[in-house]
Amino acid sequence: MTKFLPRAGHRSRRSMIVPPSVGAALLAVTAAIALLIGPASASANNDPHRIYLAAAPFDLPSSFCGFPIHIDTLVDKEYAKVSQGADGSTIYKITGSLFDSVTNEATGKTITLNASGPANLTVSPDGTIGTFDARGLGLVFAPNLTQFGLPSNLVLVSGPTLASFDLVNGTVISMATQPHVLLDVCAALSP
Repeated sequence: MTKFLPRAGHRSRRSMIVPPSVGAALLAVTAAIALLIGPASASANNDPHRIYLAAAPFDLPSSFCGFPIHIDTLVDKEYAKVSQGADGSTIYKITGSLFDSVTNEATGKTITLNASGPANLTVSPDGTIGTFDARGLGLVFAPNLTQFGLPSNLVLVSGPTLASFDLVNGTVISMATQPHVLLDVCAALSP
């Protein structure tokens, strides 16, 4: 569920349907967890505050694992309830089912992962900072995850995770709660 990093000019698997002000700064989650935001849609199941998180396939460059990665969504049933914080921030409460296939593009080796969350994503009023408060399963990636004690820059995690991301350059700013790593995805896909 958690795909933390959107890339500029790239629709991540966490294409959310949100106001354009957040647009290019966010994803997915999931992500994006993570993670770019798409155009707004007012109705998901007749509730204007509940939105479907449309997932699209995307690629990570070899700088993440030492080989190029392709991520595709197999099950995409995630939704978010959207609200506004007192400070003007936008809060997404993300729930539902999300399963991804993750492929080493060099070898063709593929694994299937459950990244269903749940999680909350709070986006700053200016759209530059995203804070994830994840409590379940998540596929987490960022070009600097190893600087925060994780085994690689692409991991499957579970349990509480509290992290802030720079949505402009896609890096982790802080990680207050380190998640339990279920799988080092880079190692699992290594040749």
